Amino acid sequence: MAAIPPAVTISGVNTTFWSAIGFLRFLKEEIVSPPTITKAEEKLILWIEKHAVAVCIPAKSEESGIARTIRSLKNQVGARNIFVVSDGSTDNTAKIARGFRVKVAELTKSKGKAGALKYLIDHYNLLEKYLFILFVDADTHIDSNYVKYALPYFADPQIVAVAGHAKTAWRKHFWPKWEMFFIAYRDKLYNFLQYTIRYGQTAKWTNVSPIVPGFASIYRTSGLKQININEPGLVIEDFNMTFQIHNKKLGKIAYHPKVFGIARDPTNFTDYVAQVRRWNLGFWQTFIKQGINFNFFTFALVVMVLESLLSTIFFLALPITVLLILVNSFPTYFSPLLLGISGKVGSYITLLDIILLFILGDYLLTAILAVLVKRPQHLIYGLGYPLLRFVDAIIILSTLPQAFFSKSTGVWVSPSRK
Repeated sequence: MAAIPPAVTISGVNTTFWSAIGFLRFLKEEIVSPPTITKAEEKLILWIEKHAVAVCIPAKSEESGIARTIRSLKNQVGARNIFVVSDGSTDNTAKIARGFRVKVAELTKSKGKAGALKYLIDHYNLLEKYLFILFVDADTHIDSNYVKYALPYFADPQIVAVAGHAKTAWRKHFWPKWEMFFIAYRDKLYNFLQYTIRYGQTAKWTNVSPIVPGFASIYRTSGLKQININEPGLVIEDFNMTFQIHNKKLGKIAYHPKVFGIARDPTNFTDYVAQVRRWNLGFWQTFIKQGINFNFFTFALVVMVLESLLSTIFFLALPITVLLILVNSFPTYFSPLLLGISGKVGSYITLLDIILLFILGDYLLTAILAVLVKRPQHLIYGLGYPLLRFVDAIIILSTLPQAFFSKSTGVWVSPSRK
């Protein structure tokens, strides 16, 4: 699942601006004129759920989670409208899926996620048979009201897709656990970035969200007919599909936190790095491939990228900055040149500034989150979040040059499951 580029800055003009837009949207949509649905519309939504929505689930060796994914969807759209493609799985993924009497296409050789989805759609002619397609990852648990809440947005003919809200698969625990450290960090990112940035970006008068996440999002099939899902050379598909929506002017993207899915995030460092690398490489590949277009989406995207890069570089420079500042505390051990550099650096920023702005400031956000989501474990895990931010920063910078030369077949490797 590519929800949001993890190295997007945690503070700055971009975040402040979209938070303000999001606040105005909240006042307009939730306070001043909240949406209402008549009984006749409810009946229509129920009919569409059962007859006009197809679910596409790409899966590769997901026997541990695919049953839960299908169960979360059966009561919403019915088994006959669920389509699974087993993309070169080496376990019982296909067998388990067939046990739910859903449609299953089994590929002996992996085509990659995008290729598998393209095959599934073409094989069952889904673009002609259905009005909407909901894409769901095989490790995602869909909220029981997902389709019910998503469909009303399509009453607006301009809406081409509804982006799913990402939640973590939080496990109840008291004492900190290593595997929960990564989930907790992702929980912070999901909550902060979606409520402060994406909520504003998907307001009707802005509509510049760079991602309709592939883990749980629904598209109008009339729009999908104009999107090349399986773009050659890209490591992931969802950034590519979203950029096409904007650049081809196919319509707008809707989003609301009540339309959500629960994702199974990495529980170890190796899988975490692999996923974040895949997301960022896919973002950079798409950014380069789509090029610069003269529209508001591209302008907002470039602003976000520039701020993210500056924030990332500055964050990576912090350890060196700290060392340079400390040089002046030991003048007898260093050369006049280094002491001079240390003095200049210290005139711009001090250790107290760093502690207040980048350590205590970030931890304050973590503490606020812990209270809001009622998960006090964040207060412990939060002590280590700067380390993962450092990892994120390294990955986003290292994948940028790779994106110019690397080509991907899209073939994927399933993470370890617990």
